[in-house]
Amino acid sequence: MIESLENLQVNCAIVGGGAAGLRAAVECLENGLETILITKSVIGQSHSLLAEGGVNAAIGQKDPTDNWQVHFDDTMRAGRFINNKPMVEILCRESPQRMYDLLAYGSGFETDGEGKLIQVAGPGGGQSKDRVIATGDFIGFTIIRTLASKALSLGLRVIDETICIKLIVDDSGETVGIIAYNLRASNFIFVNSPCVILACGGAGRLFSRTTNPLETTGEGYILGLEAGIELRDMEMIQFHPTALCYPSCVEGVLVTESARGIGGRLYNAKNERFMEKYEPKKMELAPRDIVARAITQEAEEGRGSPHGGVFLDLSHLEPGIVVNRLHNTAKILRTYCDLDLTKQRIEVAPATHHVMGGLVPYNLETMESSTSGIFLAGEICWGGHGANRLGGNALAETQVFGCRAGIGAVLRCRKLHGHSPKISDSKLKEELTPIKNLFHSSSTGGGSSIYELIRRLGEVVYKKVGIIRDAETLQAAYSKIEIIENEFHRCGKDLNSYYAFAHIFEFTKMIVLAKLVIQSALCREESRGAHFRKDNPYEGTELYNTSILPFLPYKVRRVNIE
Repeated sequence: MIESLENLQVNCAIVGGGAAGLRAAVECLENGLETILITKSVIGQSHSLLAEGGVNAAIGQKDPTDNWQVHFDDTMRAGRFINNKPMVEILCRESPQRMYDLLAYGSGFETDGEGKLIQVAGPGGGQSKDRVIATGDFIGFTIIRTLASKALSLGLRVIDETICIKLIVDDSGETVGIIAYNLRASNFIFVNSPCVILACGGAGRLFSRTTNPLETTGEGYILGLEAGIELRDMEMIQFHPTALCYPSCVEGVLVTESARGIGGRLYNAKNERFMEKYEPKKMELAPRDIVARAITQEAEEGRGSPHGGVFLDLSHLEPGIVVNRLHNTAKILRTYCDLDLTKQRIEVAPATHHVMGGLVPYNLETMESSTSGIFLAGEICWGGHGANRLGGNALAETQVFGCRAGIGAVLRCRKLHGHSPKISDSKLKEELTPIKNLFHSSSTGGGSSIYELIRRLGEVVYKKVGIIRDAETLQAAYSKIEIIENEFHRCGKDLNSYYAFAHIFEFTKMIVLAKLVIQSALCREESRGAHFRKDNPYEGTELYNTSILPFLPYKVRRVNIE
């Protein structure tokens, strides 16, 4: 079942079918590169698709006093100053032009009489200006639809239902391509390509409660590390404060920040508007880390809603505004919960939303990593968010750095003049051996199923490596994960279902990633942004990043920020 191998050759292989990967694809295709996009599910089915709130672009349409410098200050402040400053400047400077690109591609964004994109009222959490561009509460869908249509019209080739399992780098450090596995055809694919754009970021499924789709399991971080790329700040996991927590069929469904931006209020079980205790000036519009911790504390101290969250109330607002800005959310609640968002309170709780650490880009002009020929874009890439992502910056990041990564691939191909590093058949076979051995050494008896192990891993990470941390709990989580890892070796690994290969392969990387997140959280002994240590609840005076170099055994170290 896993013996056959298909060979392909292209100029650029993109791993990930979300907004970053699609934007990179458009740039490559417009410049004549033969491009393949590989995605686990189908094109556009990604975390980007689920984005609701909007995208930041400091164009000054709503507020003429806004500009990229103000956006920069907001982003650095939210990130508690451990962001990569040059990346933040690039993000804030270039986001407006990338939004006009989307307009030119046919997004349907509204413009005013002067041709400026229209921005919506109500800043996202942590922002000082109204700079969000939105389309109701389905901005992600709008962007994905626009980019997919554009890329396909330019001739993008898509290999869907396929998981990347190895980045191939030759002995001289040059990228040769990738090995992937097609779930539908049950065969390996070797894509020989001098350029690989990693845009498969996100690891929400490490946690049992997340806003992320099922495919977001984080193996891209480990694939990059194995290919020689440094990881930074993996302790920085952002929890969105407001995701539905009941009933189970909608658990993790995001309730966009716009719900609070237009005036939504949070109440505990005692009918107290509790944010007054935590951030009296900004209340519900405080940065996400503060709101998420406040909700968690209210629930842990017995003032939470029946299902472990709090109540979000929009009933005091004009119904037309609520339905217009939260159309999709209102429809989900009406369909699955029989709730009217304009009249009734809903239960919300924090859920894992965004990984702010990631693989380190070496050249910001092209987003090339330290491994020649591997480019980074989107959530998998470290640098822009620091300790706490500003709401609305994630989609901006996909467009700014997706574009740059595409340009990087174009420049590399031109430099190589059509020549691509090669790999021998014997070396390719050697690269496949560990994967084949994983299945050929399958146990047939006794142990837990892979699905049970995935569930247990998610519960451990959510409960013990979540919003409020301490050394003792983190170490206990590490020990429990090692037990789960040992059980995995006895777990049956038969390819007896369509998605079995993906679940088993993903789990091997999820275990490694979970342990690295814990080690990074232990290394950062202060509290900063989304990383809160109750055994040291104060922010330190030194600014540093946590770093994992691509050498076994993996170790976490501090890198001071100059």
